Amino acid sequence: KKKHKMSYQNKKIKKWSNNDLLAWVRSIGLSESWQGMMVKAIEDNQCTGQDFASLENAKELGESFGITNPMLYKRVFRALNKLKQKQEDDAINNAAMANRS
Repeated sequence: KKKHKMSYQNKKIKKWSNNDLLAWVRSIGLSESWQGMMVKAIEDNQCTGQDFASLENAKELGESFGITNPMLYKRVFRALNKLKQKQEDDAINNAAMANRS
């Protein structure tokens, strides 16, 4: 079984494992201490992409993970939304391409 380092990029957020989620958090350019806080929260709660995908807003992310710094949870939520949007756009574009052929 080969392990793809960037495997989370080929999956919908909802399908991410705990490791996928950790890999993503490490990829979004947080400072070392902020990344450490997020990684610890995700590991402690054994979160998956499903947990993240169901978050309604940044505050909920902060409360769910015990993160009190609004700048941190807002930044992570923005990155999550950006990726969600990209995945939705890609799915629309792929469907459009499939219809053309």
